Amino acid sequence: MSYSKRYGKRLGPKRSSSSLLTYYNPFDLGTGLAFENVSDHTLDRLNQRIISVAERHQVDVADANSIFVDLSPALTHILAGDIHPTDEGYAALLLAFEDTYEG
Repeated sequence: MSYSKRYGKRLGPKRSSSSLLTYYNPFDLGTGLAFENVSDHTLDRLNQRIISVAERHQVDVADANSIFVDLSPALTHILAGDIHPTDEGYAALLLAFEDTYEG
């Protein structure tokens, strides 16, 4: 199942055979604590730059951040102190890439 079918989102028409991935926030636990808000703000700014550069160079963007919103405990190992995705997290990232590739 593609990312758009699973998550109901696309970031625009297919433009190239290359894709960039936005960053997800491993600290987005859905608590609303200050560190979460700061990291959300920082990653939003970084991801906007990624999208801007991708648009300028006509490269597709796979949006990891929207997948991981409030799901970091389930899609990463953050509760064990590791920011990297779980197998389910990597599968979600793959779906995002597949969707941009399949267009």
